Amino acid sequence: MEERPPQEESLSFETGNGDGARPDTSGQLHDPTEQSPDDWLFDPLTALPSRTLFMERLEQCLADRRTPGPITAVFYVDIDHFKSINENLGYEAGDELLLAVAKRLQDTLRPADTVARLTTDEFGLVLDDLSDIAQAMTVARRITTCLEEPLTVAQLDVFVTASIGIALESDQRENAEVLLRNALEAKDRAKEKGDGGCEVFHTGLAKEALERLQLEHEIRRALDEDELSVRYQPILKISNREVIGAEALVRWEHPTRGTLAPIEFFPLAEATGLIVPLGKFVLDHVCRQARAWQLEGATSSGMRINLNLTPKQLLEGDVISDVAEVLSRSGLESDSLVLELGESAVLDHLELASKFATGLDRLGVQLAIDDFGKDLTAIDFLLRCPVRALKLNRSLVDGVETQENSRAVIRHICSLAHERGIRVTAVGVETETQLARLDDLGCDAAQGFLFYRPMSGEDVAHVLSGAATPAG
Repeated sequence: MEERPPQEESLSFETGNGDGARPDTSGQLHDPTEQSPDDWLFDPLTALPSRTLFMERLEQCLADRRTPGPITAVFYVDIDHFKSINENLGYEAGDELLLAVAKRLQDTLRPADTVARLTTDEFGLVLDDLSDIAQAMTVARRITTCLEEPLTVAQLDVFVTASIGIALESDQRENAEVLLRNALEAKDRAKEKGDGGCEVFHTGLAKEALERLQLEHEIRRALDEDELSVRYQPILKISNREVIGAEALVRWEHPTRGTLAPIEFFPLAEATGLIVPLGKFVLDHVCRQARAWQLEGATSSGMRINLNLTPKQLLEGDVISDVAEVLSRSGLESDSLVLELGESAVLDHLELASKFATGLDRLGVQLAIDDFGKDLTAIDFLLRCPVRALKLNRSLVDGVETQENSRAVIRHICSLAHERGIRVTAVGVETETQLARLDDLGCDAAQGFLFYRPMSGEDVAHVLSGAATPAG
């Protein structure tokens, strides 16, 4: 998140002991306007040690180590979703939260342990004289537990979690920079697994980190050198097998690894923020392709192109503005575009998804919920927001021939959707028997290998013109 200068009157925790010396961590409240020569060693908001002092203390611990004997551990603690606190409650609330978290960390650890503020929403801990990894994990559990009780911020109860990375010194005699880097890498891996996670660094992570760094560089190159391509899987109306749409599927034509599917590079693109420029690239490509089909006379303006979005694109991008700009530039009518959000993304970000649905509706762009049916609590979203299409969870389609429960869920979804004017598409259809069952249950459209595999834009034009026949 963005740094901002702390306010002059911010409340902070004094780390002094009354005689001018500063011990390792906690202490009394103090007036931050009282300056001293070593103030640059301490964070002006929390009065915790700065990164500089943190590194000095870590280096001293490592210099004093005895082999064999107790070990030193570095903890990297990252407050999850801190940016949303600043955005929704304001920077002063963010400061309150940081102060409260700092106090809880200090109260949880030993007096001799170091708690430092490394970046805006990240804290570093140095724990010396640990016996083994089990003791480090015990400390991690205590940290997680200390944050479970709500924090009072802006007169509201706010619940927070933290992602924790741990690095322990080994017989390789790592220096302070290496240990901190290892803890950071472990924290990043913990964050990928979900909020409130904890990961201990191991040598395999170092190798993976190098591979990830290389892959990140290659993704940037792919965007610059046009290595990304888009395939399209036609969507057919079940009643007459007319092609009424196509889903855009990104592929990476890697120069040495061959064609890579999204699962092989999207997670890293999300973790690094590259998903935002990647998403813009794909959106522009897809809209230009759809408009080209229309200009070539291959399809009517009623055919829709579907494109899936990731949660990160909503959280960090400005998708509504991007869509408006691309539609204007490409000349594609807004009702020819359908943007898909996964059911889990909707449930995880209900308020944001609701605003997004409303914004798309104002543009005339349709919203579809993908992977629908795993959690029927998502039905409430359909009742409150302008959703125009659903795509069934693949497991429901897989079970439609043999599982009465799957059929009952599909029947219920179709009935409710049709009452709201929402069309239902089955994904992953592979057999005629599946198709017949889905038709009986009320599904409107289908896509899958029964009809077509993903294909190039040129091949889609052949399908639309009648020059190609379905796979089945």
